[in-house]
Amino acid sequence: MGKFRLKFVKPVASFAIGAAILTGSFAVTEATNTAFAKSETVTITKGKLVSVNTGKAVKGYKSFKSVLYKDGKKFTGLYKKAYYKAGIKGTGLYKKVYYNAGKIGNGLFGKKLYQNGKEFTGIESASGKLYVKGTVANGVVLYQGTKKLYKNGFVVSTTINEVKVINNTTIEVTFENAQKVNEINAGRFIIDGLTVTNAVIKATDDKVVVLKTSPQQGGRKYTVALDGVKQPEFVGVSAVMPTKVSLKNASLQGILGSQVTVEAQVEVENGQPKSYIPVTFTIGNATDTSKKTTVEVLTDENGVAKYSYIQHAFTQDSVYAYSSVNSGVKSSETKVYWGDSERLRITDVTKESTVANNSKKVYKVNVNPADASSDTKGKYVNVTFAENLNVTSDKINRKAQIVESNKTTPYQTATTQAGAKVYVNAKGEGTFTITGASTSVTPIVFANGNDSIERLDVTELQAKGSTVKFDIKHSMILNVEALGTENASNVSTAKNVVVGNTYAANFGGRQYVATITDLAGNKAPAKISVKVALKGDTETAYIFQDNKIITPDRYGNYTLVTDKKGTVAFTVINRKVDSYIIPTVFIDNAANAGTGQLDEGDLQQTAPLSYFNEAIVSIASMKFVNANGEDVTSISAEMPVTLNYQTVDQNGLPYAPKVGSTVTFEFKSTFATVILSNGINKVITAGSIDNSQVVTMGNNGSITFTLKSNLADMVNIEATSSDSLIVPATATLNVLDQATAFERANSVTDIDEMLSALYEMDTLKDKLSKLDVVKRRGIAKYVLEKRPAGAGYAKQSDLEKEFNVKYNELQYNELK
Repeated sequence: MGKFRLKFVKPVASFAIGAAILTGSFAVTEATNTAFAKSETVTITKGKLVSVNTGKAVKGYKSFKSVLYKDGKKFTGLYKKAYYKAGIKGTGLYKKVYYNAGKIGNGLFGKKLYQNGKEFTGIESASGKLYVKGTVANGVVLYQGTKKLYKNGFVVSTTINEVKVINNTTIEVTFENAQKVNEINAGRFIIDGLTVTNAVIKATDDKVVVLKTSPQQGGRKYTVALDGVKQPEFVGVSAVMPTKVSLKNASLQGILGSQVTVEAQVEVENGQPKSYIPVTFTIGNATDTSKKTTVEVLTDENGVAKYSYIQHAFTQDSVYAYSSVNSGVKSSETKVYWGDSERLRITDVTKESTVANNSKKVYKVNVNPADASSDTKGKYVNVTFAENLNVTSDKINRKAQIVESNKTTPYQTATTQAGAKVYVNAKGEGTFTITGASTSVTPIVFANGNDSIERLDVTELQAKGSTVKFDIKHSMILNVEALGTENASNVSTAKNVVVGNTYAANFGGRQYVATITDLAGNKAPAKISVKVALKGDTETAYIFQDNKIITPDRYGNYTLVTDKKGTVAFTVINRKVDSYIIPTVFIDNAANAGTGQLDEGDLQQTAPLSYFNEAIVSIASMKFVNANGEDVTSISAEMPVTLNYQTVDQNGLPYAPKVGSTVTFEFKSTFATVILSNGINKVITAGSIDNSQVVTMGNNGSITFTLKSNLADMVNIEATSSDSLIVPATATLNVLDQATAFERANSVTDIDEMLSALYEMDTLKDKLSKLDVVKRRGIAKYVLEKRPAGAGYAKQSDLEKEFNVKYNELQYNELK
């Protein structure tokens, strides 16, 4: 029914709408998205179209007084395919499309030509000019697949297609069309940075003009301009003349459809640059001799010219390279063997690149089944070593062999050769094995199709395998450290000093420490044999370990052993002034292990060098030792302690420059009384003014004394030598208070103090005296760590119980 009514009222409605457009009185609701609005319902407020009733902007698109609004604002953009600008149908670009009076336009706008709103590319029918993206074509332009020279939209007949550099002062310009002699002159050509001195048409090709220029700068880009219009670029070449051109590889393999790169190396006179020298490659095809490629390439800063190319046929190419400016400087031949896969290949069966001496490294050989030139399938290929090619007979590496050829060592001298054969089955597969010791070799397999010839021609089809190294594979790690300074003191020449079996003062020297571990870093056990070889002034040198002289073996090497910590400490001395020694520490574990000689395969490390000269004695060391021979920094009252004083050399080793010089000791304390013994028998009271004691001891010696104090104290001792070159030495000894041994055991904080307290307990003293120093300190450490936090042990029996636990453990381990 609705459709029926519409059909009959349509003429009337059309008339009404038309009248509304003319009068502007057409009424709409605010929600309707039509193009017109009545003045009774809307108004313009501050440039916006708003509702009279609500005062709010009218939603949607509305036309009022011939202006289009969107959401109350003058609309800019596309509406129903028409372009509006500030509400009025506009002219201009919108989203790169040209509109004229709101419609997609044609014609010029902003110096560009548009067609259907887009920048025009093509020949304009009215003018015949070529436009590219709306702009009149000028210069060299690519249009419909062809580059041509245009000027103001029209083709210029003298378009340059190519610029080719002939040498440092000559270029050839190839035109699209033949050129006339009367139209060619140097003035028409301009090259920025160069002067064009002559221009002539090439006698053999009237499309080519030869330009002579001033010398080019190698590597610089130049542009040829003809009649003021810029044309193709070219790169300047060097004027340097190569003295030699050589190809890097004499034999290459290529995969069909993939690139192969040939490289040429040029040599020049000393001081001349190697870059931008033109090199010409020629590539000839063995299958089709009519095919020949010639290409020119410039060298890089290293004098290398590279050219990459592709083949699509199973063939063989011959490649040469020569100087573009002097074809007489030419390389030897390189052959490129093409196939759908590598025609000859070596792969590793044994993956490791380094293997143990006298073990084996296995390789696999594959011959391409499609290689029609190969008649080796089901026969043999040859194997040689890269290191043994073109060597003199004395340089042949005979430390590696091919197992399958009766352990033959392949080589090739100028006149003779020895080869090894590898069998290849009908599938083109074979294997071979290399064995050796203390060497590295690189196998090369080549297929020359002749079982009786083992000599490799450099251009033959060949494949190089990975390098294998044969070496002793050590299971240990050796590290050597030198202590002190490299400028050590030599043995004193004083009459009363001789080298005996025991290290003594005034021997000087330098100490070294070697550490042995496994690969995981675990220290070696005791009594592992370690050897030391010396280089330098060895006739007057000696080695001491544990202060005992070591006698060298028949090779002049010294045998030492590790301690429980896996270390070897030794001292090197020398009687000779201005001498030197270089120790090498090694484990005798090479192929001929047990001989005592230092071999290339032995685990070894060369230690830092030491020089031996006059001693420098300027300092002294002082330390305290208790009755058990242990170094201490504190002591209980009324327990004897010995003060050891020793002048030392630059490496801290005992050295006395003047025998018989005196040392003055000054004891300073607030509360402790010092009782000197060992024949001195002097009492130095606490706070005494006369607290010094002069002792003559030749700058090395000892004083034994006892401390007596009811309170904790510190005794400071300063020793001054009569030798003014020796700096005074100082030391401090802590005096423990007179608390009971058990009380002190509950308060001490270090191992030495705990051990001192344990010694004063009658029930424990005898047991401690039966142990060595390490075990005593071990018990003291255990008791200290087991002591309860806070108040400590509740009673002495608890302490003794822990003591006996550790003591019995040590005794049990001793019995085992």
